[in-house]
Amino acid sequence: AFTRIVTGDCSDVYAQDSDNCADGCGSCFNGEGRSSTPDFDVVMCPSDNSSPGYYCDPEGGVFACMDWTFGSNKLKEQEQKFNSRTGQNVWFGVGTFGTSADAMQGLGACYRLVVRETACYDRMAGRELEREIIAQSINTGFDVSNIQFDLQIGNGGTGAFNNCAGDDWSMFPGAFEESIWGAEYGGCDYRDSSQGSPSCDDLPPLPQEPGMMNKDGDNLVDLCKWSFDMGVRGAGGTGGSNPTIVDM
Repeated sequence: AFTRIVTGDCSDVYAQDSDNCADGCGSCFNGEGRSSTPDFDVVMCPSDNSSPGYYCDPEGGVFACMDWTFGSNKLKEQEQKFNSRTGQNVWFGVGTFGTSADAMQGLGACYRLVVRETACYDRMAGRELEREIIAQSINTGFDVSNIQFDLQIGNGGTGAFNNCAGDDWSMFPGAFEESIWGAEYGGCDYRDSSQGSPSCDDLPPLPQEPGMMNKDGDNLVDLCKWSFDMGVRGAGGTGGSNPTIVDM
């Protein structure tokens, strides 16, 4: 059974007026937010926010949830439960997607992805990944339309909004440098330091506040390497071509 754990209205999320709060907050606040179990929380922006864009001040403590990262122990636990219910082995994930076919651009929708290694001469020629992926769209943007899904993986790149490192309020300690974190879009190029740099081995393993990640048994280095191992980024441990979605 699902239990509703979110209460309030737009004024609890946004301190400033926003056009996104028209029509009963349909675009900015999920009034029916709920959690399936007590160990999954719904996070809202701090009420004293003043930032445009994602509307959350970095100092408010709202970041991408690391336990939603592809290969996290939390997601693996849910994958096993799904297998017990259905007999199907899939990977779970979240990320960014966009579609004009839906008024909400696909936000909140789940998609089943069939993915192959990229072969430019024939999209069906590449090796199919070990499992299909069931992923939920939790963000959208003009640059992820059509059949493209930006999966949240361990250091897949910060994108345009970097809360990962480089400031005293950032999630992870240390400087934000390309020699550590790799490209803004794509992250590090190599799985292991023996292959080249930047690699997963260059990353800080734990956030500045490590308690919850330690508790769940995850760390950023392992999550990064898992994404290489499962083929959702460059094959062979190097950041080559992204794999190709052949059915969605």
